[in-house]
Amino acid sequence: MFDLFSGYIAKEIPPEVLAQKPIPIAELRAKGELLSDKEWLRRIILLESIAGVPGMVGGTLRHLRSLRLLRRDGGWIHTLLEEAENERMHLL
Repeated sequence: MFDLFSGYIAKEIPPEVLAQKPIPIAELRAKGELLSDKEWLRRIILLESIAGVPGMVGGTLRHLRSLRLLRRDGGWIHTLLEEAENERMHLL
């Protein structure tokens, strides 16, 4: 699904093409077989945006469970929120 949303299309390179001389990058981009710099940046930003979600959701759910049961969680809330913060810093 990530490839679909980011516009990446994986293409198999036949062995006979690999044996020939290298294909220039401009030619590959003109054929649509290689992402541009802007498209790679969009793909990376999308990945880093999604990467922080599991830590934030996990930390929130642990926090709500801890409040509901009125018990400590052993530091998991802090650990999960740190992971979400780490992914946010990668994005910035």
